[in-house]
Amino acid sequence: MLESNFGNISINNRKTLLVFDWSNLLFRSLNLHQMFSGRGQTTYARKEDIDSFIFKFCQDVLALIKIFTNDLGGSPQVLICCDSKDAWRKSLLINDDGTSEYKKGREKDPNIDWEAVYTASDDLLHIFQKRLGCTVAMCDHAEADDLVCMTKETVMSAFPDYNVVIVSADADLRQLLTFNKETHQFCIVYNTTTRSKSKTRRLYVQQEFKDWLDEPDKVDLFFESIDTTKNYIKSILETNAFIELFVENPNEIVLSKVFCGDTSDVVPSIYSYYKNGKQSRITPAKYKKIIEMLNITDVKSLLENVVNLPGAVEKVCKISPTDVDFNERVLSQRRLVELDSKLFPKEIAEYKDTITYMIRNSEPIKRGTSLRAVDVLKGTAYETADKKNAIVADVIKDLNQLTVSVGNKPLF
Repeated sequence: MLESNFGNISINNRKTLLVFDWSNLLFRSLNLHQMFSGRGQTTYARKEDIDSFIFKFCQDVLALIKIFTNDLGGSPQVLICCDSKDAWRKSLLINDDGTSEYKKGREKDPNIDWEAVYTASDDLLHIFQKRLGCTVAMCDHAEADDLVCMTKETVMSAFPDYNVVIVSADADLRQLLTFNKETHQFCIVYNTTTRSKSKTRRLYVQQEFKDWLDEPDKVDLFFESIDTTKNYIKSILETNAFIELFVENPNEIVLSKVFCGDTSDVVPSIYSYYKNGKQSRITPAKYKKIIEMLNITDVKSLLENVVNLPGAVEKVCKISPTDVDFNERVLSQRRLVELDSKLFPKEIAEYKDTITYMIRNSEPIKRGTSLRAVDVLKGTAYETADKKNAIVADVIKDLNQLTVSVGNKPLF
């Protein structure tokens, strides 16, 4: 851990790199804007609709930045990861007619003028770059998930003075959760989606992170250890009642997707078969039995047990899997669902050098910078947005529009 010594006081502190999954946030904000603004199936072709949405989306992002900005942690450094066209994984699931199955079920609403939405989104990115000093990452054929992954890998290997907070509702990114028991450097994930029953949003961490956070600082008569990073996280949880800490196992996320696939991305199960005239597949229940039988706990132990998969599948599924090469199938599944730059195409993996440059040459948001949409958008084409119709940020309000504040100060 980064450590500075002043007499008998040891101060442990790190900078915060706030990493946004931009497209994920954009689509969710757009859906909420339609839902609550009374615009229904608007095409977002009118300037009034676009301006109102951008004002609202700007509020969403600024509210997120403000959550992770306090006196203990200072101002975060912000890196925004964006999707590019023609994601490379589409080539891994090609049909006979040349179309791709990958994320096929995610067709965009044809009633929306997406060109207008994307143009406005680009405008907002430029505003955040110019006014707040945010950094934007984009690489041809890469998805935002790939860039978030490489950012996390870069920080953990080359920037010991940083921690990473990923902001996204995408469950795939939780496989990137990391906590170093020795240095206490971490990568955690904040989910922007409000849970319907508890009205809370989850901050996903590993069990080791929670154990460290719950562990009291050691204090005696002669020596005091001050961990400002730990106090920074505690302060966020204490001042934001709608955030709950939730423990997740990143290895479980990867393995479950390798075996069971991912219906949201149209990724198939690792093995599908016909039995008694019905099509079956590796279900979550069968997957659990297989990994328990082979004592598979992570990707490393999976690779060590590939040779034993046919026997385990036969015992669990009651069918002999002679029609599949599990070595080939495991690699294919990993490339579709696992976030590891070693599995990315070379031209995308090499973008790590650009990310390294971005982190090293960008600065945190300056102290005293206004995080109000009316100030950030001042002088732009969006400053005259109808603020009454621009719904206050959904990252701060739940679906019932409950008001939430940070400390005693309203966020807007």
